[in-house]
Amino acid sequence: MLAGIDRKTPAGSRDHAKFSLMFNTGARVQEVIDLRVRDVRLEPPHQVRFTGKGDKIRLCPIWPRTAQLLKELIQKQTNAKIR
Repeated sequence: MLAGIDRKTPAGSRDHAKFSLMFNTGARVQEVIDLRVRDVRLEPPHQVRFTGKGDKIRLCPIWPRTAQLLKELIQKQTNAKIR
């Protein structure tokens, strides 16, 4: 599934990072939609903090490659907002 995403486009890069995160953590779509930059830890130990149903918080470890994809996505989005 991940191999089918065209990563040459901005939308494809974004989708690849988000699908990688969902695959890595088992997160629900709404949890990923609600995720904020402050909820992502990009240095070891890599992890994300999800707020799920009933406002329950859970910490999930993520693979270094997933952390790298999220870091790149955050940098791209930050640069786009500054311009």
